[in-house]
Amino acid sequence: MVARAIVRRARIRLRTHWVLVADYRAGQFDHLRRGDPRRDLAEALELCARTGDIPRSPATGRASKLNDRAVTAAAGRSLLTLLHLTPADIWAFTVLLASLTGLNASVLAELPAPHLHATAPGQPGIALVDANKPRRGARSAMTLPLTALPAELHPAADDARPASVLNTSLTTAFGAFSLLIELTGPLRRQMGSTSALIYYNGVPEHAGGPRFREGMPGISREHRARWLRPWLTSDEHHNTLLLDISLDRLRKTYLEQHRNPVAHTLPR
Repeated sequence: MVARAIVRRARIRLRTHWVLVADYRAGQFDHLRRGDPRRDLAEALELCARTGDIPRSPATGRASKLNDRAVTAAAGRSLLTLLHLTPADIWAFTVLLASLTGLNASVLAELPAPHLHATAPGQPGIALVDANKPRRGARSAMTLPLTALPAELHPAADDARPASVLNTSLTTAFGAFSLLIELTGPLRRQMGSTSALIYYNGVPEHAGGPRFREGMPGISREHRARWLRPWLTSDEHHNTLLLDISLDRLRKTYLEQHRNPVAHTLPR
């Protein structure tokens, strides 16, 4: 699935560059001269991680020479996107969660990061997350169980697969949610946020501009066309299916496949 491919790319991108930050802080680049592309990139990323901003000139407030050298070393990519999720990544995560849980967009937008891990070590994971469905009125508060496996697929006692494999699969709600919490953790701590959906906004990096946001990004067909460009082909039908991905349609499909009918009887 395309959404899983986008999330996997984000996972590789963020983990790789947070390792660079950790290595720089541990002195792993001290033997390299200033101006070495690897050291410049690691130094600039460490500053981004610490301040939430790109390296700037104290005199002008504009991007510094270190930033320019680091961007060149990063093949032109924005430094903050190397450490934090982008709107495209957040959209992909919401596509996965909507298809795996049946939650609607308003609930996903307010999804909190704090949760209770409700299983013992070595068992398929279950995360209990407090959520809110305003349309339910007095019954709006709810606890969502995000599982590593649906109940009918829980492994038998002799299943040899490690729980780490089950718990990190992006084909499960627990796996997608756990990865989202991991990748957004540094930014959430920096901002003092409790939101599961938090990302680098991608606006022009000018002084005073909003760099980070919580919740669901604005999503149009034009946005999806840009994000999905690597997966578009000459097949018009294939392209239409991708460009018309809808969280509401995913939610209804999930409910159609998983919701059990309930019989109501009138009192006699």
